[in-house]
Amino acid sequence: MSTTATTTVTTAPAKSFVILLREHLEAEIAVHRRLMILAELEERALVANDRVALAKINDDQSGPAAEAARLRACRERLVLGLAERLAVPAKDVRLAKLIDLLPEPNRRDLTELRTTLASLLATLQATTERNHTLIRSSLSFVQTILRAIAGSPAPIGAYDRRGGAGREKGTGGGLLDAKG
Repeated sequence: MSTTATTTVTTAPAKSFVILLREHLEAEIAVHRRLMILAELEERALVANDRVALAKINDDQSGPAAEAARLRACRERLVLGLAERLAVPAKDVRLAKLIDLLPEPNRRDLTELRTTLASLLATLQATTERNHTLIRSSLSFVQTILRAIAGSPAPIGAYDRRGGAGREKGTGGGLLDAKG
């Protein structure tokens, strides 16, 4: 949205806000669908250890990610503008609450778009978390291999394999020595 569109948002009647919000949510859904496709491709490339594909996907993600951030900021301004037109106090501004205040045809359409966007964002977050887990485990594997090659011992963690906190052998970790 350009600065002229932002200016229009603050002066348009509530009906125009609804039209702008609908178009905006559709644009945001399209961008997040593109990001979802890229995240799924990234997951496949991580599993296959395809560095060339990962580099390309990383480059391809930068544009849609920046656009998604820009669209989110615009959505927040649209929601605040609509809240002002509907006389909703700023502390109570939530997109779902504003949609509930709209007449039926708009309410149904915008609820569907909001639900689609929320679902898409949840799926994208889950896929991104899986990708981060794959990256962390890959880096951990590389670190283990490098330690083995270098001959350095693995660092001692704060806890032993059973979750205990570095107890001395033979103490059993109890607070009282019941053996006498």
